[in-house]
Amino acid sequence: MLFKLAFQSLLSRKYTVLLTVFTLVISIAMLFSVNHLRTQAKASFERNISGVDLILSSRDGDISILLGSVFHLTPLQGSVKWSTYQHFNAHPLVSWAVPFTLGDSHKGFTVVGTSASYFEHFQFGNREALSFHEGQPFSYQSEAVLGHKVAKQLGYTLHQNIVISHGTGSVSFSHHSDHPVNVVGILNPTGTPVDESIYVSLATIEAMHPAATQVTTALSRIGRKTNTSSSKTASQSHHDHEHEHEHEHEHEHEHEHEHQAEQVTEHHATTPTKISGIFLGLATPIATLRLQNEVNQFEHDAVEAIIPGVALNQLWQLVATGEAILLVISGIILISSLFGMATMLLASMKERQRELAILRALGAGPKTLFIMLQLEACLLSIFSIIVAYALVQGILVAVTPLVATHFGLYLSPVIAITDIVLMGAIVLGMTALIAILPSISAYNQALHTSLSKR
Repeated sequence: MLFKLAFQSLLSRKYTVLLTVFTLVISIAMLFSVNHLRTQAKASFERNISGVDLILSSRDGDISILLGSVFHLTPLQGSVKWSTYQHFNAHPLVSWAVPFTLGDSHKGFTVVGTSASYFEHFQFGNREALSFHEGQPFSYQSEAVLGHKVAKQLGYTLHQNIVISHGTGSVSFSHHSDHPVNVVGILNPTGTPVDESIYVSLATIEAMHPAATQVTTALSRIGRKTNTSSSKTASQSHHDHEHEHEHEHEHEHEHEHEHQAEQVTEHHATTPTKISGIFLGLATPIATLRLQNEVNQFEHDAVEAIIPGVALNQLWQLVATGEAILLVISGIILISSLFGMATMLLASMKERQRELAILRALGAGPKTLFIMLQLEACLLSIFSIIVAYALVQGILVAVTPLVATHFGLYLSPVIAITDIVLMGAIVLGMTALIAILPSISAYNQALHTSLSKR
């Protein structure tokens, strides 16, 4: 009976009620949106990497290593010796080790030099393995695997040649045009930075960046041999036959050294001296801290190891302040809207004196009128919560694909029921608390009406 009375009372003031509902819907929708984005953003951060126990890199700090190696947002300042990779790859506690090197790009997308075992061991989300939409992992030098977003946005297909650029900027003036790579695989979407990366072998990266010192040394040897052969030929110029024979011999010797120089360059191209870091999977997770301590105290290279989960928590703590500020702002807006509702109910008290008198004449006591005002306020909030939920849900369904395409952020289009129940209970609790003022006003007016009748 009271529910019906409260509902009919609200209908009699429909225009004022609609304006109040509108402000409540906006504030509640903002609260739902901020909470959903907060939880989804954190989940998105956490799904970027899994199954990797340690990330080994130069001593740049936990967050810098994480941002550089996983998110490709900042460059890794130092490097890791190849001998360090060989040492820990053979470590008894290590189950697998995947080296990687960064520093190149293609049209703004990060190029990662690594081994084919990357596609076998690197995981994301809830230990989900990488899978191929088309093609296969690279097997030879000058082959590349594209992330899903790279292939989709640039319109690349299998067996297409692309040119990698030096540096990580979106615009580069140094291109490795003499070493084009052939696309042999395209990965399925993951919702992680993998989608925005291009993967090539370490040999490909080394071929694009040959060591000038080794090449120069080889060429200088050739020059010394050539000068020596020329002096010997000049001193024996009176022997025509011997001169021709010596010239042929030195010519063959020179070609032999040129071939040796090519072998030096090719050998260096396939064996890097330095890399950016190593992803490590351990034979037993309980050895994580032990190996991390061993890496941090490694004497032969200035390296450190980070635990991805710990670094992710540190990273999230950096943005926790902004997250809290957004929630506080949403809460303030909601409280303002609820006070607006209370003001509306209070302002209507004078207009409802006749209504209250009739209800008193019909036997409604002050407590009954108090409860009826509380019901009116709660009905407004419940209706606003339902409309706000429908509004946010519709926006998420429409916007989620666009956000994934343009920003690489995969949001769930469905708000968790537990979040709705929790936030709805908070809103209703605040409503009942703030509605005490108009409810007390109705109670007092009911007592005044009763006393004046006497």
